[in-house]
Amino acid sequence: MALVDLFRPKWRHSDWEVRLAAVAAVPDAATLEELAREDQNGLVRAAAAARLVSADALVAIALSDPDADVRAAAVARLAEPEPLLRLACADYPPDVAIAAGRRLSAAADLDQLLTLAPLARVRRDALDRTTDAALVERIALLDPEPDLRAAALCRAQADVVATAARSDGDEGVRLVAVTLLEEGAALHRAALEDPSPHVREQAVARVLDQAVLARVALSDAAESVRLLAVDRVHDPAALAEIVRTDPSREIRCLALPRVEDAQLLALVARTAGEEEERAVALAALRDPDALAELALPESGAPEAVRQAALARLAELAEGEDGALRLTE
Repeated sequence: MALVDLFRPKWRHSDWEVRLAAVAAVPDAATLEELAREDQNGLVRAAAAARLVSADALVAIALSDPDADVRAAAVARLAEPEPLLRLACADYPPDVAIAAGRRLSAAADLDQLLTLAPLARVRRDALDRTTDAALVERIALLDPEPDLRAAALCRAQADVVATAARSDGDEGVRLVAVTLLEEGAALHRAALEDPSPHVREQAVARVLDQAVLARVALSDAAESVRLLAVDRVHDPAALAEIVRTDPSREIRCLALPRVEDAQLLALVARTAGEEEERAVALAALRDPDALAELALPESGAPEAVRQAALARLAELAEGEDGALRLTE
């Protein structure tokens, strides 16, 4: 202890622990504010801030003190909405803005936060606490942060979700919107027209309308989207057209087992360039006349295909014989 400490008030002591213990006895606001602003020790500044009553002083400390604990003590001391809003609507320090925002709960204050706070984290906290449906829907369509728009969409009405699915500029937000859409025009539009194949995939996975699925399967530029659509198409005529026209072997092979056109199946079995595709077509072919024609040497089919057609005929004949024996 320095000799001079004997003649000072304890809150001026050279030992910070003595000063800290003495903060509770400081008799005037000016001295408290001086300690809260200027003491070299963060614990002393925090203790002094926790006793301040001046909102302006607390705001200044919260915005400028280098110690997070001191800033937190200043925010915790504030009680009125106006200074808390001032802090929550500042963009630095972020811990202060977030802490101040979380102290506010009145509907009007949450509206202010969602409208004015520059930090997305502050707006997100306010969004989670507001019950104002109109405000939530405004955020879903207008907030500059995609994650906030997506979060708000989960609480929005169907017409707002449809608007976001159609017009939001962020792929991730449209993905969320599509997962919330029910069967209908908005979902169909997303499956057919969205610029992102990922969004179209998500929409196709939810579409029930067979005409829409067939259009996607026949026309989408992305193979991954067509693949999903083909898997959900049931119309044999559409499946046959896919087999005739799609450039992807994987997609044609996915459609082939559900094609009912025996002549088309026989044509694929005879002429397809890939062995796998010929095998899938042959496995789907159940018409004995088409199989018999395919098995003929003059059919032009590869030898392996003709032999497989003969084996397929034998399987079908054996199946018919078994069925007859069961009915006798």
